[in-house]
Amino acid sequence: MKHEEAFYIGYVTKTRGLKGEVQVFFEFEEYEQLDFDVVFADMNGKLVPIL
Repeated sequence: MKHEEAFYIGYVTKTRGLKGEVQVFFEFEEYEQLDFDVVFADMNGKLVPIL
């Protein structure tokens, strides 16, 4: 996936547990209506699938 194909929904606030879980703050107003098969995080300028 390229940055041009993506859109911003929020950011990771902190990590949780030992299984790689993260807590996310949504800045997208209707986040309950989002339905994704995969979520990408921008890490050092590259989009990395995290879900």
